[in-house]
Amino acid sequence: GQLLVYLFIEDKQIAGFLRILLVLLLFNEPFGVIVAWFQAKTHIGPVVKVRLFSLAFKVLAVTIIVFLSLDNLLIAIAWVGEGFFVMIFLLWLYHRAKEPVWSVDRRNVMNYFKEGTTYWIGLLLMSAFVRLDRLFIAEYGGFSQLGKYSAAIQIAENWFVLAGIVSQSIAPRYIYAGVSNKEVDANIQRLFIFYVAGAILGSLILMLLASLKMLSFRRCF
Repeated sequence: GQLLVYLFIEDKQIAGFLRILLVLLLFNEPFGVIVAWFQAKTHIGPVVKVRLFSLAFKVLAVTIIVFLSLDNLLIAIAWVGEGFFVMIFLLWLYHRAKEPVWSVDRRNVMNYFKEGTTYWIGLLLMSAFVRLDRLFIAEYGGFSQLGKYSAAIQIAENWFVLAGIVSQSIAPRYIYAGVSNKEVDANIQRLFIFYVAGAILGSLILMLLASLKMLSFRRCF
């Protein structure tokens, strides 16, 4: 990632942002396996609390940076700080659980590498596809337009992240509660109604906070 930034990014400010944000990969990706382990146990509650607290920390940090007109690079540092906070607490949660015992199986490693490489290529292509709009705007509209567009998208995507966090917390209890198929169907219907209500509420909140967003990003937002 650092090499690609060096070779292809000419703007110094953007290059600085990217070099800082690339550090976030070291905090997020490797320790995602701990999140997957808690999900497999359908005991994601502690992880959800950590992620919600970290999101609140990031929102507070970015708000302070924007309203005090501090160096823009501090926003990237806030993102990395959130990742570092989550990493530390994931390690602490895993250590407190005292299981499972680490072991390495060469056959499993090779299988994960083979299957994971195929998945990684598809994920890379998917990530590029969903960001084609931003690449288009950067090329034909400039980085100023890209920044405004990305800010709007980021606000909406935060709601999607929050929905995923809540889903990981409550959905397993409804679906894997050891009840009959009829009760599972009823629980899924309740979850669907809950998500629809949450989506409507989130949309209303974004609309009501439009003036606050205008204050944060000025009239160009």
